[in-house]
Amino acid sequence: MPLRTFYNHMNVIKEIFDLEIARSKSDGKYRVSNYYGKGQEEIVSYLSLNATLNRYKDLKGRVLYEKEPRTVHDLLQKVIQAMHEGKKLNLEYRKYGETWPKRRTLSPYCLKTFKRRWYLLAKEGESLKTFAIDDRVISISVMEIASSYPADFDAEAYFRDTYGIQPTPARNVLVKTYGVETDYWRSSPLHPSQQEIETGKDYATFSLKVGTDAWEFVQELLSRGDRIEVLKPFSLRKEIARIIEEMRGRYAEDR
Repeated sequence: MPLRTFYNHMNVIKEIFDLEIARSKSDGKYRVSNYYGKGQEEIVSYLSLNATLNRYKDLKGRVLYEKEPRTVHDLLQKVIQAMHEGKKLNLEYRKYGETWPKRRTLSPYCLKTFKRRWYLLAKEGESLKTFAIDDRVISISVMEIASSYPADFDAEAYFRDTYGIQPTPARNVLVKTYGVETDYWRSSPLHPSQQEIETGKDYATFSLKVGTDAWEFVQELLSRGDRIEVLKPFSLRKEIARIIEEMRGRYAEDR
């Protein structure tokens, strides 16, 4: 690889992922010098695995990756360009369920990933909204119009109590897990606020402080099936029960 190309890649990695690669004076090798943070660990781990597999061609077809939703990297690059240059975006976007796309003028705030999808948080008019950077985007372009970004806006704080991409008021949640499901919750917490507050012979109770009105959170709980039980708040427990009853009714019908 030409040295100039290598340095260009290093600069892009620094800009997008905040990962710095520096040359060691002791042995002349290049290493990630600011290795910290969960997101960065995942990136480095993924790249390291790819590099390892490239050395062992005989393992082709035996290490299977989860297929990601369609992400057009040109779209991400334009969003990053607009954020870097402080410009607005012209977005032609069609939500799922809508027939026709709509054109929107957005001030981009930040990019966020969830469930292997990229999302853009942007201001439209006076409202902050979230847009998926996938096949819902018909077209996107960087405008020659300055975009304002509040100096006191903290993206991490904005999403702190969020599960998914839609911030909703945080509430105290208690979830009881049964059997081996408990081990899954311990090894991969549902939310950073998760704590184990009770441990029994074949169960455990976890507390979380998270927005419960988000569709993604309800769907995640439902995906755990009969291995969990929502104890509090009662409104969430009632909503879960309503959905389960509706599902039971559908499956009870003769086909």
